[in-house]
Amino acid sequence: GQPALAGGFCLGDPVYFVGRTQTFISGARAERGARGEVVGASRSLSPVGLAVRFPGNKESIDCYLTSLSHTPPWQPQPMPPLLQKMWC
Repeated sequence: GQPALAGGFCLGDPVYFVGRTQTFISGARAERGARGEVVGASRSLSPVGLAVRFPGNKESIDCYLTSLSHTPPWQPQPMPPLLQKMWC
């Protein structure tokens, strides 16, 4: 096997971006809930980040470990429609 990267992640691991949606100077975008793939160690954030490639981006993005998860972020469920008036 291969050695684990920061945070115990491995090359090719699927990850979800759980930080705040961001657009970078390069035009690359990381949207909350986006599923990406670990492509290596972060050049600028090592040892507290990883390089991740998200769909729609030409290049990988360096992400803090705190912005990555193996599971999608919790999404609030829409509120149920208000109950109809039950009494007069």
